[in-house]
Amino acid sequence: MSRLALIAALCAPIAGLALTVDDAASNTFEIRVPATELAECRATLAELDERPVVTDDGTWLPGFLVNGDLPETVCVIDA
Repeated sequence: MSRLALIAALCAPIAGLALTVDDAASNTFEIRVPATELAECRATLAELDERPVVTDDGTWLPGFLVNGDLPETVCVIDA
């Protein structure tokens, strides 16, 4: 029984950490660009957003399968 209590005591902090991780922040890629290239970066991302999503073997995926699964990509000004 003491082994079970020890395992539970060791796992509790890890479980708490898993609950505090922000999925939105961990699922976002930032492309850092100079301020002069910000508009071009955003236009390129908008253009890519219009293209269909394909798998590694070239199979197209319907939009309803990929909306929440893909990471978000944003352009930010590099300081």
